Order: sequence, then structure tokens, then C-alpha cells
Amino acid sequence: AHRRREGAPVGPGMRRMGRPAIRAMTRGAPSAASGSSAAAARPEVPQTHVSIAGRRRFYREVDVAELEGGFAVTLDGRELKTPARAELRLPTRELALAVAHEWDSQNNTRGIQPSAMPLMSVVSTAIDQVAVDPDAVVANCLKYLPTDTACFMAPASEALLRSRQEAALGPLVSWAAEELGLELRPTEGMVGGAPHPPSAERGARAALEQLPPLALACVQSVTMEAKSVVIAMALAMRAVGVAEACAASRVEEELSVELWGLVEGGHDVDRANNRVALYAADFVMRTCWRGESFRHLREGVAAAAREAVGAPRG
Repeated sequence: AHRRREGAPVGPGMRRMGRPAIRAMTRGAPSAASGSSAAAARPEVPQTHVSIAGRRRFYREVDVAELEGGFAVTLDGRELKTPARAELRLPTRELALAVAHEWDSQNNTRGIQPSAMPLMSVVSTAIDQVAVDPDAVVANCLKYLPTDTACFMAPASEALLRSRQEAALGPLVSWAAEELGLELRPTEGMVGGAPHPPSAERGARAALEQLPPLALACVQSVTMEAKSVVIAMALAMRAVGVAEACAASRVEEELSVELWGLVEGGHDVDRANNRVALYAADFVMRTCWRGESFRHLREGVAAAAREAVGAPRG
């Protein structure tokens, strides 16, 4: 059974809903906000997504349509909307096809499972939450910096764990320094957090603020799963591959499995959740930013961070 880890990104919904609300997820469906103002129809910052978990599949055909502003997913010809009933416009056909595949893979054996639609979760979060209040998302990511997974090392007495942490995490800390100008100070002690100078948070904030909503949603998803904004940014900027990012975020857990064995329903579920979150975010990033567009994004992020900390451009 799927188990959502505490602190994981909110996906499509946490409340039960009826058939009218299901219909409202598609274009042209009746809405409780009909006739009201746009502000009433779409809350400023949706905190929960309506849930259709376990409901029977209510559509037959899933398709992709090219519309003004991007690509849309359609269910029986009706345009799929986000859980907050905003238009779901995706920047590439590839991403739209992947989201459509998630919806087409739903069946009536278990009912609709939002947990099996990680791409839908990322893109909906980008539209419903990140685009509405990016500052809140940036602040949420920055909360992880003082206790960032990449900046906490086992004591020298735990030689095996320490060596694996240094091998997996050390290069990410070095990348953050070289690419973004962040002076991160790894530590062995958990009390009080890592002793990063104030410039590290300024640089990290500037880098995050440079990201467009969809990229920031990807970074937030990875940050919350890996408990590391450093790993999330390194993955988004392709300083590390997704398999390496998964391994870096789970060094201690995987060593525990190696030494003491795997606990079914525990380690295996956490491992699967980790891979789903990171691979989904990486897919979105690589599908939407390629070639010149990615180079421009990466250079803009690095320049903003380095300017914020007063470091010369690389």
C-alpha cells in the first residue's frame, strides 16, 4: 500500500468529493463558483487538493490537445483541469502525453489512485500553488538548508557511513560552491543546524527565486523528499543524475538495509516513494528545458546566486 511520507508534497487532494466535483475537474463542468468572481472560483493559495482516491474511473478516452498556451489533457473530450479548477496547460507535448498516460492507466480494480500520478501532482502544484505564491515555496525549500541532508556527516568513529557520505554528498557541496557560490559548512552535530553563513541562504534564495513555477515545483518536490535543497538544485541543474541523486538522499538508509536487512513495508516503500518523486521531477525538468532553454535557465540561476553572495561569475 502507498504510504505518503510526512512532509511530502501535497498531490491531487486530501478530501473526499462527490460526482459534481469530479465533473468540475474537466472543462465545461458545473462549478459551485459559477456566477461568482474569479477570486472566489480560485482561492489565492489552495492548501488542499480535492481527492478522488478510490473513485471509479469516470471517463473512457484520454487524449492530448494542442491549445492556445500549450498542451492540454482531455478526458472524453473535456479539458482536464487542476484540482483547484485552473487550466492545465503543459509546455511540451511529451509532458502532456506522460500526464495523459497516468490518467489512462487508472482502472476500476483499485479505483483512481492520485499517488500513481506523480507528474500530475507536480504540474498541478506548479499551477495551483507555486505560480500563486512562489515566495511561500521558496521559503519552504529554504527551511531545509540548516538541516540539509548534504551537510550532515556521521562522526569519524562511524567510518563506513562517513566514507559513503563523503563520496555521495561531498561533490554536491563542492558543486554548490563552484556553481552557485554558496559557502556551505557541513557538520557532524544536529543541534542548532549546520553553521552556514548568512550569505549561503541569500544565494540559495536568489537561485530559487530565479526558477519559473514548474521548475520550482520540481525543486520543492525533491527538496521535501530528499530533505535537501542542495540535492534538489543539483538535480534540477543536472550536476548529478537522478539515480545518483536518489542514492545521495538515502546513504544512511541504504547502508542500514545493507547491514541489517530490508524491512518490508518500510524500507521498500520509502525507497519507492523516493524514486517516484525524484524521477518524476527529473522527467519534468528534462522534458521542458532542453538545449538553449536549459543553458539559459542554468546560467540565470548561477548568476543570480553568485550576485547575491558577492561572488565573481564563474
